[in-house]
Parts: sequence; C-alpha cells; structure tokens
Amino acid sequence: MGAKAEILRLMMVQCLTPLVIIDPRVEGVVIPEEFYDDLPLGLGVGAHGVDAVRGVDIGENDLRFTANLAGDPFRVVVPWDAIFGMFSGMKGGGKVWPEYVPEELKDKFTEPEEEPEPEEEPQLRRFGLIQGDGETSPKATGAPQSDGEPSLRLVT
Repeated sequence: MGAKAEILRLMMVQCLTPLVIIDPRVEGVVIPEEFYDDLPLGLGVGAHGVDAVRGVDIGENDLRFTANLAGDPFRVVVPWDAIFGMFSGMKGGGKVWPEYVPEELKDKFTEPEEEPEPEEEPQLRRFGLIQGDGETSPKATGAPQSDGEPSLRLVT
C-alpha cells in the first residue's frame, strides 16, 4: 500500500475527518459530472454527517466510497494519482505531493524549493474551504481567511 493510502488510513483511524484534494481530470476519476471542472476539488472522506460517507475502500490502485451528494448516494472512485493533497478537516494539518499538483496550481500548493533546516518540523498549510454557495468558511479551517490564500470547493 502506498504512502497516500497509509496516511488516509491513519487519519481515519484517528477520526481526523480526512479531506482529499484531487485533480478531477485524471483518468479513472468517477464523480458526479458537475464536479469535473472544479480544480482543485476537495472530497470529504470522513464522517461529516450520519450517512454522508459510507463504504470507504482504501484499495491498492484507488480510493472508493459512497458519498451522499445533494441527498443522492454516488459511488466515488479516485485513483491515487489524482490525489495531490490530504488534510485533516478537524486540525487543518496535512500533506501535499508536489509531483501530483496540476501545473496551473503549483504556485498555490507548493513552496519554492529551499534547503530545509536539519531537524526542523515540516510546515503544514491551511486552506480555506468554499461551501456550495461559493462563500469561504473560515470556521471550516479554524483560521481566518486571508487574501491570496488558496481555497478549495468542499464536496460532502
């Protein structure tokens, strides 16, 4: 099992309400048609409500789960190559895989390459979450939204 799958599994075991950030244009992604143009797209994999997410399957090649989107169940399939970020909805910390970040988003999701200081803890970034009406929800991240901060559309 790859690093992305292990991190997701760990987040779920710790009840951290994982949010996976994907490029919906990657081959093999199965989501409702209206979300294919949303880049980046944040998919909540944790328990956001009683039956919001069911049947999570962390497979060798992809992540699969049934999401309750606008009241209708939909079987979501996300190949690991489509996931370029994973964050805790509860704590805001997470991981970005720069090699999977779409070219047009590299300036928002990656830091300029610098020589890291030895023994320095990695810095995790927070992202504002945009709910269905397009308004940013600072409460969702636990931090105020600032100008120029990357935003994600949250699908739950």
